[in-house]
Amino acid sequence: MVKELLVYPDDRIRVVSADVRSFDDDLKQLVQNMKDTMEANSAKALAAIQIAVPATVVIYKEEDGSFLELINPRIIGTTGTQETQEEALYMPTFSTPLTRYGTIKVIYQDIEGKQQSLDVDGEKSALIQRKIDYTFGGTLIDKLDKKARKQAEKFLRKWEKSNR
Repeated sequence: MVKELLVYPDDRIRVVSADVRSFDDDLKQLVQNMKDTMEANSAKALAAIQIAVPATVVIYKEEDGSFLELINPRIIGTTGTQETQEEALYMPTFSTPLTRYGTIKVIYQDIEGKQQSLDVDGEKSALIQRKIDYTFGGTLIDKLDKKARKQAEKFLRKWEKSNR
C-alpha cells in the first residue's frame, strides 16, 4: 500500500527509529508498503521514518529493479570521500552539494533476521548513508555548515509558504 511521505517541515522525520526486533508479517507488510511508496514516488531509496514509521528499515532499489532490504543497518567501516549533489523527498526542490564517505561497509539483517554485510560505493553508498541518517533523526540539512544551513532553511521556509 502506498503511504504518504513526510515533507518539510514535518518534525516526525526527526524521531529516532527503533531497531526491529520482530521479523514477522508486520515487518513484511512495512517493507512492502515502503516498496509500493518508492514505486509511486520514483524513489531509489527510502527509510521507514519517511512514511512516519520509526523503525530502522532502509530499502534501496537496485538498477535491475530488485530491492535491497536493510533491517537495522549500521555503518561499520568507511574509506575515502566523494562529493555528491543531494536532494531529498523530504525537501522537494532543494538540492545541495555534500561530502560523503566514498565506500562504506554496512552490517544489517535481512527480512528473515539473518545477519548480512555489504560493501558499497558511489551513488548507492551516498543514498544508503542518507537513509541511515534519517533513522537516527537527521536530515541532509544537518550535514551542512552553519552558513549553508541558514541558506537552506531560508530556501525551505520560502518554499513552504508558496506551497500552503
